[in-house]
Amino acid sequence: MSEQTKYIRDFSFIRLLFFLFCIGACYFMYDRVLGYVYFSAPSNGAFSHVEKSSLSSYWQLAFYIHIVSGLITMLAGASQFPKRARLKQPERHRLMGRIYTVITLFLAAPTGLVLSFVAEGGFVGQFGFAAQSYFWWLFTFIAYYNLRTLQIRKYYIWMLRSYALTLSAVTFHVLMLLFEYSSLPLHYEEHYIFNAWACWIVNILIVELLIRNGLVDDYMK
Repeated sequence: MSEQTKYIRDFSFIRLLFFLFCIGACYFMYDRVLGYVYFSAPSNGAFSHVEKSSLSSYWQLAFYIHIVSGLITMLAGASQFPKRARLKQPERHRLMGRIYTVITLFLAAPTGLVLSFVAEGGFVGQFGFAAQSYFWWLFTFIAYYNLRTLQIRKYYIWMLRSYALTLSAVTFHVLMLLFEYSSLPLHYEEHYIFNAWACWIVNILIVELLIRNGLVDDYMK
């Protein structure tokens, strides 16, 4: 087996693992969303106190729009990764891409930004969530712009960055769960503030590493 063939197979395996992770993340968030819908919101959610609080119905409406639209973007985004589906079902691939873009730009990211003003963690935590929502919207818009100008490679790169921020909700919940079962000498609020930033910065760093190691070029072959 040549070195090039081995590299392609190894990278295809990495892409498969990444896709399976995305599917697992969608199922994880689906379970969390059901908890919110049936009024048993997890206590460690980024905005779980909104559902339980006496805040106005406008905040709660934004909250429910955010969690439902966020789950849809996770599912739509995950469907974009299998190369075979893109080649054999291009119309479906484009439809799911449109759904992801429209919902992120007009529902998920804007409501995330709105909710950041009532998130826990004080100013630092709120600013972390606001930054995540801002960059989520911005990366998605840049991806859309590159698609419209037929800069396809750049489109894939920015869409990967956008989806990394889509998955930040998963990372946040995972980090909170790890905190619950760890013996770290941190108070809840300190860990919460840390996670408000780490949940999306860690995802971006991982995606940048994948991009630099040829994920986009392999996907376009």
